Amino acid sequence: MIEPKKAEEHEPPLTQAQLAALPLLASGAKKKDAAAAAGVCPQTISEWLSLSHFRGALLAKHKDLSALAATRLADTVDAAVSTVLEVMQTANEPTRLKAAMFILDRMLAMESRERVLPDAWEELSQAEEKAVEDAYRTACEILARLEVHSASDIKAASAIEASI
Repeated sequence: MIEPKKAEEHEPPLTQAQLAALPLLASGAKKKDAAAAAGVCPQTISEWLSLSHFRGALLAKHKDLSALAATRLADTVDAAVSTVLEVMQTANEPTRLKAAMFILDRMLAMESRERVLPDAWEELSQAEEKAVEDAYRTACEILARLEVHSASDIKAASAIEASI
């Protein structure tokens, strides 16, 4: 028994011009810029976008670019955390307080996501837990030294205590 060919087997391959426009469109370029790079008019780009095989290739390219960006960002997380922790330990008091508040804010955001994704909070490393504890301690010390008086400072202190 001969099986029917799948629809994608009947679709033509992308042309050189389409291949030239694809990465630009996937990365968010305007149609006119992608058209110029491909040597076609913007209307041609619009026509290509109505073709299922071109839209499929564009979606695949966009997913590839997004995955690459996510990987590159993930590779910088450790350095970013180290930088914030270094600032929190070595900078002047207002800057240290901002760094501590930043860490607490991020941890609160993670905690609120934990309600949706329970496993995420449980997977915190000991270093991350220590960072939260250090941030809380530093923020409390600085707020005490600054003799918290304003309503916004009191609100900040309350938010810190509520987060722990």
